[in-house]
Amino acid sequence: MSLLRLAAFAIVLQIVVADTAVDKLYRSKKDYIRHVEPGNVTLQIGISYVCGTYNRHNHILTSRVFERYSWRDTRLAWNPKDYSGLTQIIIPADKIWIPEVKLYNAFEHSEDVDYTDALLLSNGTVIWVPRVTYTTLCDEHDQKDDHVHHCKLKLGSWVHSSVDMPLELFEGGFDTAMYLKECRYVVSHYRARILNKKYDCCADPYPFLHVDLDIERRHHEEEEHEEAPEKKNRWEKHLSTKPCFWPHC
Repeated sequence: MSLLRLAAFAIVLQIVVADTAVDKLYRSKKDYIRHVEPGNVTLQIGISYVCGTYNRHNHILTSRVFERYSWRDTRLAWNPKDYSGLTQIIIPADKIWIPEVKLYNAFEHSEDVDYTDALLLSNGTVIWVPRVTYTTLCDEHDQKDDHVHHCKLKLGSWVHSSVDMPLELFEGGFDTAMYLKECRYVVSHYRARILNKKYDCCADPYPFLHVDLDIERRHHEEEEHEEAPEKKNRWEKHLSTKPCFWPHC
């Protein structure tokens, strides 16, 4: 048998072993109930900003982002030695418990979530990065000038208090590493932090990710002379662009 065929056979064998290990792992978790919470969980939370546009007439900010979450669900943990050395798998997010997190300041319930797969590690750590579209209303009285607009994003849980599910920043809480250079607006400044809010109904405060950001036009003079239909067509083109979903990149 040639070296090429041996290599191909080895790859096929690895795939078969991996699939068998995954099937065995799934069978071992048949009693797992996704609607039951895993107990007290510390949730790491963050936003990777992809593209944003600001409407100066109604002060609405439309944002395309990847929400980033990581938590540990010990019910999903396994010993790699029992599963052919398997240390991680990709699993549909609708098969496991995921935190109930919403955008507090969404405009007219406009939040749109794309439920992507999650990465599951053998120690029960889950990393989930769904793609989301936000529409938020910025305060027209909080604008710095005609070109720089100050907006806020507030992301948290309505059902989990700081005792049930404390929040931590995921790698700083906010970044523009995946920002599309074709976007008409850029994020010039931002600040991410975890805040807590106390409500009259409950004894414990509720944590949320609070992001302040300044967004401004990329090229003021060039945009002012651009025809409106061209602006619309270019923006729709970039809205249809689908960047890869981490960790598949």
